[in-house]
Amino acid sequence: DLAPFIDTAPFAAAAPRPRPPGTPPRLLAAGMMRRGNKEACYRTLADAAALLGARDWHLTIAGDGEAAPDIRPLFDPARTTFLGAVDKARMPGVYADADLFVWPAVNEPFGLVFIEAQASGLAVVGGQSRGVPEVVADGMTGLLVEAGDAVAFADAVSALLGDAPRRTRMA
Repeated sequence: DLAPFIDTAPFAAAAPRPRPPGTPPRLLAAGMMRRGNKEACYRTLADAAALLGARDWHLTIAGDGEAAPDIRPLFDPARTTFLGAVDKARMPGVYADADLFVWPAVNEPFGLVFIEAQASGLAVVGGQSRGVPEVVADGMTGLLVEAGDAVAFADAVSALLGDAPRRTRMA
């Protein structure tokens, strides 16, 4: 067993920000935009987002890197906000603005972002990869699907988008 080695207090202390009625649920993804596994995560996320169809949602992405020019065009600009690289001190506020954390976790060794999201009171949808099941209790704190499976990922996101009470229980 490995105890969490990040200070979760700033994430737990950031109060969720209320939004006006009728505002679409806010999805959040956070990760460097690097070639390889991270790029595969973003490609899976983009494919899953396209499968969500007309469902009401908005995605915020925190992250930047050398693959950004190839990754950003994969997402619908009307439904996606790119924050770029976000300073560590600002991340608790970014999580506080979200309703659901989404990260496909393709070959993710551990997943600190999942610890941060859960400490922020967010349910998560992630890929069942390597160390992720060690920090996300599937069906209790989030939903895990086969890493890289965009259809299963979209189905899990859709299920939680349509069930705010379940998201709240998982959070």
